[in-house]
Amino acid sequence: MGSTTVRGNREQGLLLTGEQASNQQIAFRRGAIQTSGAEGILAQVTQVGSQEVTIEDSTIRRSGGDGIRGEAGVLDGSSTAAQELFVRRNRILNNGGAGISISANEVSAQEFTIDRNRIQNNSGDGIRGVVNNVGFQEYVTDASNQSSGISNNTITNNGGQGINLEINDTGTLIADIQENTVSGNAAPAPEIEITAASNTSDVCVVLVGNTTVRGIELNNNLAGSPALFQVGNLSTVTIRNQGGVVLQPSLSSFTDRSGITSCFEN
Repeated sequence: MGSTTVRGNREQGLLLTGEQASNQQIAFRRGAIQTSGAEGILAQVTQVGSQEVTIEDSTIRRSGGDGIRGEAGVLDGSSTAAQELFVRRNRILNNGGAGISISANEVSAQEFTIDRNRIQNNSGDGIRGVVNNVGFQEYVTDASNQSSGISNNTITNNGGQGINLEINDTGTLIADIQENTVSGNAAPAPEIEITAASNTSDVCVVLVGNTTVRGIELNNNLAGSPALFQVGNLSTVTIRNQGGVVLQPSLSSFTDRSGITSCFEN
């Protein structure tokens, strides 16, 4: 779809549903979605379905819920699903929930590019990601699909945190987060937070060139024994990001992946 304007829907502006072994490929480019009653765009995949969604050069604003929501699987289920979501060069503004909200459940696998977007004045977090059950979620640098992870975004004046990623249960997160400008978001420090909430979680992050006002915080299962939480070039992560990096509960809770420029590398 190109140059399409969707305005004033009572529910989602655009609802994309893949289920029962379906395989969807959908692109929304140079369009606008405004004043939807629920999410601006809701992309859901369940029951062995797969989905590839591209959203580029568009405006999603004043939705009653999240600007863009991607959801794979059903919480605490046992099926599989796969979802790819490429979000590039969009204006995601003044929505009633998060700017972008993403969740992986069951045994689902998700891959994301969130690149060069303006994410501002949303009521929730700028970007909110949650991994549950045995879900797998990655924001990766991959030249084959022009992906740079979560990169080059301007994330300002949202009602929650700028970027908030949480990994539960035996979920896995792989995230390259680079060259984002994050400021003025209403939630208390930090502006960027990544939390492993279980000792069975598996996390790898690379943080490079991000500019924040209230800093970045990495939390490794504060309630118990640490998860496997790997950080690219741990010893220099603070000086490579403006605004500071806090490691909780301690530096020793994290594993250094020295020399890597992307968690997508072997």
